[in-house]
Amino acid sequence: DRLAAWPLEDVFADAPGKLPLRLRLATGGERLVVRDEAAAASLLESLAPVLTARGSRRRARWIMGAVGVWLAVLCLWLAFPLLVNGVTALVPYSWEQALGEGTRNTVGRYISGVYRGDVPWRDSGPGHGAMDALVRRLASADPDEEYVFRVSILDAGLVNAFALPGGYIVVTTGLIRQCRSADELAGVLAHEMAHVTERHNIRHLVRDQF
Repeated sequence: DRLAAWPLEDVFADAPGKLPLRLRLATGGERLVVRDEAAAASLLESLAPVLTARGSRRRARWIMGAVGVWLAVLCLWLAFPLLVNGVTALVPYSWEQALGEGTRNTVGRYISGVYRGDVPWRDSGPGHGAMDALVRRLASADPDEEYVFRVSILDAGLVNAFALPGGYIVVTTGLIRQCRSADELAGVLAHEMAHVTERHNIRHLVRDQF
């Protein structure tokens, strides 16, 4: 039989803790199976420094790979809000206003439970006029604000108020009855107006697309 010399640094052991010991060469595809326990132990002793160093390098590569993946995920997590804010800033006001106007009746039907006929808006009369005046007073606190706020009163027992894109604000009659003073109602309106100016609805829509 022809003898072959295998460089130690090119020898790999598959499952070195088990018998038979299976050795293979990194190049060429040669394999050696050692069934004798003493011979296997002697070979493993000779290969120990190489196998230990190779295992350390392998673990180091795994660790570096895991760290790299973790850093990539962290960077994406940190950059995601900036990306959402950047895309939100590109949404034109006209599109936002059209979206708010288009969804107003849909949301009104859902909240009021009236799915046929006219949505029970209460957008006329002294009560609505007083609500408009209150919104204008709140909006005047920031003369540089570009949004035009449009408040709608929905005849619904649910105690709720919410903002739609483009400056639309909906307040239910149930909430108005719960407010004990104009200041309480003003606080609710100011909160919803902040949702509009911060463009929270548009930001959520953009975020959901990713």
